[in-house]
Amino acid sequence: MQKSQLLFIVSLIFAIIVTIFALTNSDPVVINLLFLQFEASQALVIFFSAALGAITVTLLGLIKHIKLKSEVKKLKKEKEELMKENQELRDSISKTVEVESVNFSEEENLTDHNENYDINTME
Repeated sequence: MQKSQLLFIVSLIFAIIVTIFALTNSDPVVINLLFLQFEASQALVIFFSAALGAITVTLLGLIKHIKLKSEVKKLKKEKEELMKENQELRDSISKTVEVESVNFSEEENLTDHNENYDINTME
């Protein structure tokens, strides 16, 4: 069972418990909200509170998801730039190695030629 499926099942169970609790407590209650005072069914107050909590959690989760998605996009772009730079450095190193090997071969040829010359002049 996936994490999202388990979370969905737990959410449904919680919603059923809240519904049963709200229906068993449906007496009218007085609500004091700052300067407002009104009477409402306790069941409606419970449903409204649960819904407001769910909306708050969803919005906070959505904000976090958007930030993480933005971070992933930024990191992917940075990765591509680093991979490109890495390839450029590898190409540069391979060219340097090729040039050095060519120079080394030329030096060997010159050294061999000079040694042959010295030997020939000594005779």
